[in-house]
Amino acid sequence: MAALADAPPGLLILSAVPVRLGDEDESFADDLPPAAVYVHLVDTDVVVPLHRQLLTLTGRLQIGPLAEADGRLSFVRLILEAESSAALTRSRP
Repeated sequence: MAALADAPPGLLILSAVPVRLGDEDESFADDLPPAAVYVHLVDTDVVVPLHRQLLTLTGRLQIGPLAEADGRLSFVRLILEAESSAALTRSRP
């Protein structure tokens, strides 16, 4: 999971490598890997704390460009099922 300086509610980014994103110095020219996947939760008001372990998530895969709430453009998204969304917000990082 990517560490976001200002994580928007209802959204997290999965990354195959550890990455910390912030807008302080380079704005959107950051280190987000091209294979990153945006994950949308069912509850859009919840900010997900950073999880450093492997995650197993299920949902519907969406492909194609979309402007995200954080201002970035995503090309791959996972829309979580309610069960995965609830488990992610209940679990401790």
